[in-house]
Amino acid sequence: MISEVDRPAMFDDLGNMSNTEKPFRLTVDPISEPVELPSPPLSKEFEVMHPNRNGFSGALSCYPIAKEIARAIDLTTLHALSGTCRQFHANLAPYRYQLARETLRCENEGVGAPTEPLDDGDYRREVRKCVRDVVGECCFCAKVICKNCVEDPAIYDLLQRIRRLCQHCVTVPLSLHLAQLSEPAPWDEESVAAIAFARTPCNCEDAPWVCGSQPCNEIRQHHGIKYRRAWAWHAKHGEHNDLSEYGWFGKCGRDENCLAAQEIEIEDDSEIEEEFVGDSVKQKSKRRLIVAADVVDYDDEKKNRYTYLDREREGLQRAWCAWCSKVIPGKSETF
Repeated sequence: MISEVDRPAMFDDLGNMSNTEKPFRLTVDPISEPVELPSPPLSKEFEVMHPNRNGFSGALSCYPIAKEIARAIDLTTLHALSGTCRQFHANLAPYRYQLARETLRCENEGVGAPTEPLDDGDYRREVRKCVRDVVGECCFCAKVICKNCVEDPAIYDLLQRIRRLCQHCVTVPLSLHLAQLSEPAPWDEESVAAIAFARTPCNCEDAPWVCGSQPCNEIRQHHGIKYRRAWAWHAKHGEHNDLSEYGWFGKCGRDENCLAAQEIEIEDDSEIEEEFVGDSVKQKSKRRLIVAADVVDYDDEKKNRYTYLDREREGLQRAWCAWCSKVIPGKSETF
């Protein structure tokens, strides 16, 4: 707003516009014939399309599609989706009350979250007020829980989730571990969909999202203790043996999804007893399995059984998380 004090002198002569020069000079003699104006485009090829009006925004205007999307996200994600642009907000606003009721809900809502075990094997349940703004699946058992039912694991349990990768999975670019597991890829690697649906590295150390249910707790601890004991036994008694002789823990942490996995053929021998005869018949069956590559066995770990997996725990080497099945980058890696 321009005040009277700050008003420049050039505005004093605005009343007398006849003495001032016209801002635009005439390029055509007014007595001559008028210039023909450009005709509008005959086709719609020259019309500028709105960038936010695309197939996805049109799908959001359809209530059945928006309802199925809302069933897979929580309230916070639904709010972020509606605030992406004005077109998304205009399509979702008419159904905001219906979509809010269809969002993810914690499975412990109204039941209570398990807290401490009882003598009969069951868990004592503490009745908590579950929320719906931050809800997601447990990274290990895929149980839907809210932020109030997330268990805070101990540091010892976090270390037991680490698995060693083979030499090929350690040296390949980090982007290969963040790509989709399906082959071939459903979209181009440089497309917007590939960036949006790319897998993220493991975040269990900073923000673990695991439930405290009895089956999930027992399986996680059992796998971690079994893996740790196998490495400790190998460091103590396996000085002259190869890691490939000890089964699954000597393989890559990605298991069948190892980037250097190979398909092998195995013969199974079985004896079947014939009915009413008593004789046994031996049968051989062949099956094909996908086996991961062997991990590297370092010499310093053979001498001291307490130094196994120190490279992965200290972040000196890339590792694999057994909880969320994602890569754990090293400290020197950037993504």
